[in-house]
Amino acid sequence: MGVSPSHWHRRYRWAVIVLAALLSVAKPSLAAQTEIAYCIAFRGVTPAAQSSFAAMVARVYDDPRGWSLDGKVKFVRVAAGGDFRIWLASADAMSSFSTQCSTEWSCRVGHDVIINDARWTSGSPYWHGDLVSYRTMVINHETGHFLGLDHAPCSHAGAPAPVMMQQSKGTSPCHPNAWPLASERALAARNLGL
Repeated sequence: MGVSPSHWHRRYRWAVIVLAALLSVAKPSLAAQTEIAYCIAFRGVTPAAQSSFAAMVARVYDDPRGWSLDGKVKFVRVAAGGDFRIWLASADAMSSFSTQCSTEWSCRVGHDVIINDARWTSGSPYWHGDLVSYRTMVINHETGHFLGLDHAPCSHAGAPAPVMMQQSKGTSPCHPNAWPLASERALAARNLGL
């Protein structure tokens, strides 16, 4: 006795429904992307410096080598407020943020990441690399403080410097490095609960 075509159709339809349900359960769910909102502010710097600063900050924050942690974190620029503010400030305005900030270096105070325009414009005499790499490093370094990372020492001679090393004051015996090391990225991920 044969099986009717309508019987096979019902069986086939049921098998497809079960298979679709199993695949939806077995399919790994992607973790939601964490968003960090930032705004950009300026104190005592020329308008000419402002647009190039904003563009570079966006490039650094979008780069998968940095604190975006291969896309797990998305930095979103907002007009005001946000989770933190990144400043480009003239050297003589640095102390207006805190007595911890000096006219010579960049700093981070609470939710303010402050890049010293003197360093932004000419780099550091102790940095042995190009200016774009220096600017990348200083954005990553000061933002790393906002993400809860402390200063880090050079691990061994010839290694790339941790981005949280005070590279503006020298990198020896490490080599200059603009991007967070894997260990630093792991610390940031843990701090962010990722």
